[in-house]
Amino acid sequence: MPVSRAASRPSGARGIFSSGMPGDRSIRHFHQSHGFSEPGRSALEPMKRIFLSYFLFLLMTMLAIQFVFGPITERLLSAYLKNDLELHYRELTRGVFHTLLADFVTIESHLWDDHIARLQPYYGFPLSLQPIESTRFSPEEKAQLLQGMIIVQEAGDRISKRVGESSYALQLGPFSDLEKKLEGTLVLYVWIAVLVFSSLLALIWAYPFWRNLKQVRTAAIAFGEGIFSTRVQVKRHSVLMPVEEAFNRMAERIEQLIDSHRELTRAVSHELRTPLARIRFCLEMHAAADTFEEQQRHMEGIRSDLGDLEAMIAELLTFFRFDGQTEQLHQEALPLVQWLREIIDYVGTEMESVHFSFRVLDDVETVIVRFEPLHMGRAVTNLLRNAVRYARDQVELTVQRDGALIRLCIDDNGPGIPEKEHERIFEPFVRLDESRSRDLGGFGLGLAIVRRVAEQHGGRAWVAQSPMGGARFIIEWPGVPPSMQY
Repeated sequence: MPVSRAASRPSGARGIFSSGMPGDRSIRHFHQSHGFSEPGRSALEPMKRIFLSYFLFLLMTMLAIQFVFGPITERLLSAYLKNDLELHYRELTRGVFHTLLADFVTIESHLWDDHIARLQPYYGFPLSLQPIESTRFSPEEKAQLLQGMIIVQEAGDRISKRVGESSYALQLGPFSDLEKKLEGTLVLYVWIAVLVFSSLLALIWAYPFWRNLKQVRTAAIAFGEGIFSTRVQVKRHSVLMPVEEAFNRMAERIEQLIDSHRELTRAVSHELRTPLARIRFCLEMHAAADTFEEQQRHMEGIRSDLGDLEAMIAELLTFFRFDGQTEQLHQEALPLVQWLREIIDYVGTEMESVHFSFRVLDDVETVIVRFEPLHMGRAVTNLLRNAVRYARDQVELTVQRDGALIRLCIDDNGPGIPEKEHERIFEPFVRLDESRSRDLGGFGLGLAIVRRVAEQHGGRAWVAQSPMGGARFIIEWPGVPPSMQY
């Protein structure tokens, strides 16, 4: 089957509707006509949702800190710093107790309550006498009081010391009553400030996020409307930067696929038109033929063109099969050189017109290589047939390895390929000779299949200048197992 220099990589894509709606003007028109709103919905509604969600998140976080984590942290710190806090409160109130208790020594015990009542207006916290034997004190605290020590209760909320040698203790506090009075007003003002601060913070965060999200959404809608040149552009440090990168990669890939399929459809239509036109012409000539011999000659032409159509359809089906990038390859570990010799024998009769040589470098003779034999066999066969077709009289196949890479080089001494065409020849239906000859031109899919196979194996295929003067086609892939690498 003829195979010519063909390609797989799509040309510069502009979008399937680019001919009717130029890219930049189309996007501007789309943005002006669509904006960010939907029918019956305010354009600021997404902004409101983002603002409210972030505001509520901040508010719930602060409430959790205030009423959940705050008390828990306070208890943990109080337990951890209990001894240090008690020492601090003892030192803080030692002078107060000394001054107060000095007066109690000169006053009879039945007058102590009256004395406390006279002193109370001068202190901002409650003063009281508590029996040491009351249940208010634990056994350990009672023992400390009897020893004349200052005891601290409830994390400093109540502080007590024994009055002289009596059975009473003077208690300072509780101090929490005063704190509760202050907290009422203070908490109100604090939460007003918190709400204002949360609102401003939510607005500062939400507006740039909403603006970038609007660009992503507008681009997605435009892309869905068929403007495939649409791309997302957000600020470099935006949290949506990964979304932009993923969207743009997706858009680029889809645009290339659509453009590739469009070009492929155009090329297929052109390729089918030629044999169909010849068949129509032969039918007309057959109807107008005067002799049986002329009719037979035109029927042979029709059969030949039908054969071309069948061959083209088979080649297209092969190309589409290899073009499936998601196809899972069933690779096998095979002796590469032995397998290549089988391929050479398979196309041997087609290479009788040239002098063919096979070189094995870098001790590859016994190397076991992983590859899919059916797919790789098709790629190597295409390259050999392609070289035979364009060579004057010499073709050479060289196999070598570089670490994990296996490299196959097919050289010929034909006319070669201009450097500017080195990439284009791997595109589908590209033929540099522009020939429609069934003997030489082929269908322009052979090299496209070669590149697809190389990419499926995680490798690549390219063309260079051959030392023999013609073209050198190279296909390489990582197929050498780690145990055989050097």
